[in-house]
Amino acid sequence: MALEQQLTETLTQAIKGKDARTADVVRMIKSRLGERRTAKGFSGTVDDALVLDVIGVYRKQLQKALVEFEKVGERGAAHAAQLRFELEFCDRYLPKGMTRRRCARSSASASTPSRSPTPSRWAGWSATS
Repeated sequence: MALEQQLTETLTQAIKGKDARTADVVRMIKSRLGERRTAKGFSGTVDDALVLDVIGVYRKQLQKALVEFEKVGERGAAHAAQLRFELEFCDRYLPKGMTRRRCARSSASASTPSRSPTPSRWAGWSATS
């Protein structure tokens, strides 16, 4: 089964099971996949390699954001817990040997412009709030 189809089925099951955390992370991945699909210059098909690349890039951004939320201690604890959940979810899809270096290469080769390391739903949050 194609990874994109697996993500769609996981989203459906999460919605039916009222698992908001899983539904949120799948929606975010599917959103980024849609961005990549509609990016200027993209003229391919969405295959497993592209899906893995999108998940790898997203995982790297989550890792960077996690460091920032952990720095603020207890105020960032809830966000850090959500980020850890999302990292674990991404790890389920990535090959076992996916190292930081490979994630970095995936990020550098991404065809979309660089994004903030913080997921957009937390972009307004700051350590000084």
